[in-house]
Amino acid sequence: MKASKIAVAILSVVLMIALIVQPQRYAQSVSNGLMMYVVSVLPSMLPFFFLSGLLTGTGVAGKLSQINVTKKLYHAPSEGLYVMVMSFLSGYPVGAKLTAEMYEHGVIDRDGAKKMISFTSATGPMFVVGAVGTQILHNYKAGLCILAAHYLATVLNGFIYRGKRKHYGVNTNVAQPVKMDKLLWETAYNTVISLLVACVYIVMFNVIADIMEDLGIFRALSRALLALGIAPQAGVSVLYGLTEMTRGCVLLSQSALPITISAPLCCLLITFGGLSVCLQSVAYLAKCHVNPLRYLLAKTTQAILSFGLCMLFCLAL
Repeated sequence: MKASKIAVAILSVVLMIALIVQPQRYAQSVSNGLMMYVVSVLPSMLPFFFLSGLLTGTGVAGKLSQINVTKKLYHAPSEGLYVMVMSFLSGYPVGAKLTAEMYEHGVIDRDGAKKMISFTSATGPMFVVGAVGTQILHNYKAGLCILAAHYLATVLNGFIYRGKRKHYGVNTNVAQPVKMDKLLWETAYNTVISLLVACVYIVMFNVIADIMEDLGIFRALSRALLALGIAPQAGVSVLYGLTEMTRGCVLLSQSALPITISAPLCCLLITFGGLSVCLQSVAYLAKCHVNPLRYLLAKTTQAILSFGLCMLFCLAL
């Protein structure tokens, strides 16, 4: 049995034991995760998932793929522009999902997928400005700063991994239009499936975060961060966010940190995505045979860039 399967099996056993030992405690964790998803995540994801699906089904992908912006900027397939735009509009994990679909249809190869992940992994404006900025931080301008830093960091991140120029031929297989009589139904169906998958990840990682806190893992790690000059309250919030980003943003909003610090930290968490988003994306990218460490490295540099940019933008707050 592979080490990854053993790790998943051990984690599953630990979670089941925790649920049996403290059923009320972790039933509440599930309820909290569902509430967070329904209130903060679902309203920002559902409309953009549906509308981006309509755009894909009507053949917009083929039109955008004729523009060679990403080929010139990042030495990546021209289809990367479409994936980038859809990721910016729809959010996680649309970039990884579309990349995997293009690979499976023979539109891009493994090298193209590896380059595309560095600039096509982003979240949408409704989540960043509407959910995090307005609902969580209660600061619309901070939401705009986070969004600008997040998008600019994503654009800049692609230059880090552009590598050598490679010839990518024109491929006409990309996202062929769907017949109109099937378009609405297929788009609605795919939207529901994607949203349910995201819900499961968010709820389960919310439970995992609470178990890690109860086991003292977060407290021990926060003491280690204290040695680096990071306050315990901020450290615990960031650790929660690295597990499930929305929960981390909520905790940062409840801390005593000034908005000029909490907003950049939220930006870092949103850009990295947390383990919840990372594992969703890695699951899709496995179909492209992309090394998970490659994806995590790209997300790390992207998150660091976004944090620095957001610190600069927040000076205007």
